Amino acid sequence: CSSLFFPQADALVTDRQLAPSGTFVNPILQGSYADPSIIRVGEDFYMVSSSFEYFPGIPIHHSKDMVNWRLIGYALNREDQVSGAVNLVDVKQDDGIQAATIRYNKGKFYIVVTTVYRGMGVADGTCTSFIMDSDSAAGPWSEPHILEGADGIDPSLFFDSDEDGGKAWYVATHAPAKPDFTGQGQIYLWELDLETWAFKGDRIELWRGACNGVWVEGPHIYKHNGWYYLIVAEGGTGFHHAVMVAASKAIEGPYVSSPRNPIITARHLSHKHWLQRVGHADFVELADGRWYAAVLGVRNQVNYTSNMGRESYLVPIIWEREVEEWEAEYTWPVLADPMAGTV
Repeated sequence: CSSLFFPQADALVTDRQLAPSGTFVNPILQGSYADPSIIRVGEDFYMVSSSFEYFPGIPIHHSKDMVNWRLIGYALNREDQVSGAVNLVDVKQDDGIQAATIRYNKGKFYIVVTTVYRGMGVADGTCTSFIMDSDSAAGPWSEPHILEGADGIDPSLFFDSDEDGGKAWYVATHAPAKPDFTGQGQIYLWELDLETWAFKGDRIELWRGACNGVWVEGPHIYKHNGWYYLIVAEGGTGFHHAVMVAASKAIEGPYVSSPRNPIITARHLSHKHWLQRVGHADFVELADGRWYAAVLGVRNQVNYTSNMGRESYLVPIIWEREVEEWEAEYTWPVLADPMAGTV
């Protein structure tokens, strides 16, 4: 697979509807705000991030323009939330809360996430996925509802329209029963009952990724012009990190991988390039029909890394139909500056 676009964090993007000055500078959230998940509710934008072993957990930011963000609270801010099945009491460094997703549906906010726990001196641990809800993004948030049977990591939610059945879908990644190679992941889909927090029907295996599917994770589903788009991270969170996309006319699949994959990455650049490890995207549609993506990246400051950790960047998206007759039915997202490959 060929590499395509990567964000250039020092560059300025002209867009007077995003910021009063007409420009913005990446990263939009500086410091350790990894795995950004973003939504729009009316004129407001909300973003959550991974918080790992730290308490309070799952920081929630609010913005009116996706550029200027203000911390408005934490989803996990009470000791009783994190001293049971969700354990942040004696969690190891780099374990804990990983890759939260925030979504909104019919007046209710939802956060779904996995917490990783390994006891002291233990290499293997547990991955517990749970969901919380709230009437306000600022909270208070409910107790964690453990999702029984939800193995794997990096869950997300997709709410289908009432015309398409109005179902709530849970999408996550896990290791396939029969992997083709070490490190292969598989994205699965499962209908979720929002009253009982129980799964309904059979779990549906969707996709094992694009470019060999190594460490496929971070899935999100969106619907655009009658097509369902499955976005995933791939390659791990190191130098080979990337974002892939596949499309289907039905949410259950089958999904067709885009020939443009990866749609954003820095894997093709020198390790000396100043921005690395770009990936883990979440898309958001603006009221006027434009789309943007929040992605993570790491500055290459000292020894190919940075003490700022994984930060949150913003990149524009256009949707572009293929021009070859044999693939003209497909429209794919193009991230970053579509002419120069930078932001």
